[in-house]
Amino acid sequence: MKDNRGGVFMKKIIVYPFTYEHRELIIYDYLINNFKLIGAIVLNDSDEKSLKNELNGFSVEKITCNFDTYLNECDTVLFLDTENQYVTKEHYMSKLAMAHKANKEILFTNKCAHFSGETYIENAFMLNGKEEKNVPNATIEKYIKNIDIPAIGVMGIGKYCNKLCCELVLYSYFKSKGYNVVYIGSKDYVPLFGGKIFPDFVNDKNFSVTDRIIKLNHYLFELSISEKADIFVLGMPGGIMPLNNKILNNFGEIPFIISNAIRLDIGILCSYYYERLTGEYIESYSNYCKYKLNCDINFINISNSSYRFNLDSQESVLEYLHYKNEMANNVAIENNDQKIWSFNILNEKSKKMMLEKIYNDLTSGVSAF
Repeated sequence: MKDNRGGVFMKKIIVYPFTYEHRELIIYDYLINNFKLIGAIVLNDSDEKSLKNELNGFSVEKITCNFDTYLNECDTVLFLDTENQYVTKEHYMSKLAMAHKANKEILFTNKCAHFSGETYIENAFMLNGKEEKNVPNATIEKYIKNIDIPAIGVMGIGKYCNKLCCELVLYSYFKSKGYNVVYIGSKDYVPLFGGKIFPDFVNDKNFSVTDRIIKLNHYLFELSISEKADIFVLGMPGGIMPLNNKILNNFGEIPFIISNAIRLDIGILCSYYYERLTGEYIESYSNYCKYKLNCDINFINISNSSYRFNLDSQESVLEYLHYKNEMANNVAIENNDQKIWSFNILNEKSKKMMLEKIYNDLTSGVSAF
C-alpha cells in the first residue's frame, strides 16, 4: 500500500496486547517508520471503552478487541511486553498461533521474545534486529571517553510520566531540522519509530555499575562516530529514585548508569501531576539529579498522571490516575524563578515553547550546531 510518508510502501501492522502503557503508539502513530498501524488490540470490551475514553482526541478508532478481523487485514503482528497482570502466557500463545497460521510476519519486542523460543516460528523476528549486538568488548580500557556532541536526557520519577512522549517529540523535532539524531529510548518498541534500545549489558548484573558505565560510554562514543551523529536523545528506562519504601525503582540504577556514561547538556525530568508545585519540590528533585545523576535539570514535564499508594497494604503496587491532557496546564507553580522551565508535552503550545527553548539553549553561541 502507499502511504503519505514519502509515498513508499508501508506494511500494515497490528500490536498486541495494547494497554495504557503503550499509549504512545496511538498518540504518535504518524511517526512510526516503515509500518502503518491499523490496529491496537486490547483484551476485552471494557479495556477498549476505557482506553478510547482516556486517549480521546487521538487515533482511537484503531483501538479494538477484534483480533481476528485486523489479523486478516495486516501484514505484521507485533507482540508487546506488558506489566498488566491480566495478560497471561496463554494470551500470547493463542494469538501467536493465530498469526502463524495466517502466515503473518511476527515481531517481538525485547522483553517478550522468550515466547518465540517455545514454538519454532520461521517468520518471527526481534523488533530491534541485530544491530545492538555490536557493543564494546568486556576487556575495555577503564576510562571515560569525551563525546563531543550535544546530548539530551529524558528521565522520569516513575511510570506513566509521558517520558516516551518527550523522547519522540524531541527526536522528531531535531530530525525535521535536518540533524542526524541518534535516539535511544526508554521502551523496547522505540525501534518502530526509528530509535534504538540500550544494549543488554546495561542491565547485566554480571558487570559492576562502574564497568557498565564505561562500556556504555565507549558504546555511545563509537555510535556517535559510526552514525555521524549531531545530537543524542536518550530516554532513561525506569524511575530515577524510590517512590517509597516499597516502590524502589531499582534505586534509579539505570538512569545513574546512563547519565554518568555521557555528559548531558539538557536534562528533562518527567513528573507526576500535582495541583500545585512548590519551589521546594522542584529544588529537591533538581538537587537529586545534580548530585546523584550528575546532570542538571533544565525542564520539568508535568504529566497527565498521578498515583496513590495504600500505606496499609503489604503489596508493592501503586494505583495510577490518568487525567484529561489539558489538566497538566492548570498546575500552579509557586516560587518558580524560571531556572527550570515547566511544560506539558501533550499541549501543543507548551510543547512548542519547550522545543524552541531547548533549541535556543543548544545553539546559543555554538556555531557548529
